[in-house]
Amino acid sequence: MNPTIMAALLSTLSTLHQAQPTPSPPPPPAPPVVFGATLEGYFARNANHPDDGNNALRAYDVKTDSFAIQQAAVVLDAPPAIAEGRRYGLRLDLQFGEAVGTLQGSSVNEPRPDLYRNVWQAFGTYVLPVGEGLTVDFGKFASPLGIETNYAKDNDHFSRALLFDFLPFYHMGARVSYPVGDRVTAYYMITNGAQQTEDFNSKQAQHVMVVAKLPGNLQATGSFWGSIEPAGTERIVDTQVSWTPTSPVTFGMDFSHTSVKPEGASSAGTLTGLGLYGRTFRGPWAGAVRYEYLDDAGGLFARVTQVLQEVTATGEWRPSEGFLVRLELRHDFSDQAVFPARNASTSSSQTTLTAGVVFWIGTKKGAW
Repeated sequence: MNPTIMAALLSTLSTLHQAQPTPSPPPPPAPPVVFGATLEGYFARNANHPDDGNNALRAYDVKTDSFAIQQAAVVLDAPPAIAEGRRYGLRLDLQFGEAVGTLQGSSVNEPRPDLYRNVWQAFGTYVLPVGEGLTVDFGKFASPLGIETNYAKDNDHFSRALLFDFLPFYHMGARVSYPVGDRVTAYYMITNGAQQTEDFNSKQAQHVMVVAKLPGNLQATGSFWGSIEPAGTERIVDTQVSWTPTSPVTFGMDFSHTSVKPEGASSAGTLTGLGLYGRTFRGPWAGAVRYEYLDDAGGLFARVTQVLQEVTATGEWRPSEGFLVRLELRHDFSDQAVFPARNASTSSSQTTLTAGVVFWIGTKKGAW
């Protein structure tokens, strides 16, 4: 072959080879979706026999002398996995039953509650490549204020604490978290306010929180939350401590101080609360106690200035992961007659006995 033709042919082939686009790297695999479903049901007796058949100052276990569904919920979760090249994630919790009415059934907190009534949580996550990883969440998420959670299986008791009922349940907005060393994580949140998927006044709430894992099996959480709410300027300081000195025993403490100053008022109304927790277990059996003291000097909880207390004792049988039975005796008492009783009367105390069952299934492990 003519050397000139051969050179031209080789040059053409080389040009064609160089023109071929470099194939793109394969996309990261789609995140595996874990799911969970739970059902919380109960039957309760109230020694006061209130005319309306409702337990006063309760978050979820509202009914007495009736079988009831406290909550039925479905959780879908696809968390980020940096090691697998996936920086994004998504969480969705759908909720049904009595809990819905407590959380989002009132237009006092939600201008249009029907639009969001069954959405307990819905947020997306992205981990920015900043230092050890800056995690950003956007959407609606459970409030970290208070020591108890929405799901009974992850608490020591079947009923929720007075502080759980009083403090905000959820927030809508954005939050960022960043690990500061191996033991401390810092959080900042900017949200619409307390239990406001849609805002009332176009003023955002600010929330700063630090979680620290301390020596001696101690974990401490400190929060400061502030917002301009419909009732006035609200500020919450909340501190939680959990301690596990030995494997079958745990202790917990929640201290909270809330102030609300209405516009134009010279002083703020306050509520100061303390919750103490203890739990032990042996095999499938467990026992737990809870004590709370709330000094509601501003009438913020039940619109009555009072000192409110409660003591709860709970026995638990958990024969397998996915099912438990709890028998709970609870006594609430106040220095004011705030608890409804029969024949339209009121009492300064309320004693309830509740048998609760909790079922859960799915691939989501640990606390929800």
